[in-house]
Amino acid sequence: MLTAVVPPPQAQERLSKQKVAVDKTAAAHPTFFVYLPSLPAGKAEFTLQNETGDKELHNTEFKVTGNPGIVGISLPASAPALQVGQKYFWQIAVACDPNQLSKFSSASSWVERVNAPAVAKSDRISTLAEQGIWYDVVNLVALQRYQKPDDRAAAEDWEALMQDAGLSQFKQSEIVQIVKN
Repeated sequence: MLTAVVPPPQAQERLSKQKVAVDKTAAAHPTFFVYLPSLPAGKAEFTLQNETGDKELHNTEFKVTGNPGIVGISLPASAPALQVGQKYFWQIAVACDPNQLSKFSSASSWVERVNAPAVAKSDRISTLAEQGIWYDVVNLVALQRYQKPDDRAAAEDWEALMQDAGLSQFKQSEIVQIVKN
């Protein structure tokens, strides 16, 4: 099942109206992660909207490989920067059958931009994790795993992050694609 790679909601993270978790980023242009099951190679669409849903801030289509695993979609510098204190809704939709584009699967979540904490480079991941800045932590660990797929330390860091975040179903998942456009 297509799934946003975000921690399960905690009571204090819920929006009172929408009853959904809102995870944090300090990045103006974060990367969003989803798990794609084995699907036919085809197209996917990523959209980012403002909190009220009345304005689409970014939309991009990209090809998926068809291989199961984690896909990261980086918000490009050409897209509007996320503003501190604002919440955003994102969604990815993937065609389940390239011959019938009306059949698709989707996953979505929320993100809020926060101010970046003062962090020493050597403590970056642990400081971001302690402050609950999920998108930045998963991005750093996923990039290590993607760039060094055979590195045991990168694999262990990924497994530990997924376990700690309550996402143990993804701890063995490969990072199969990082979309930058």
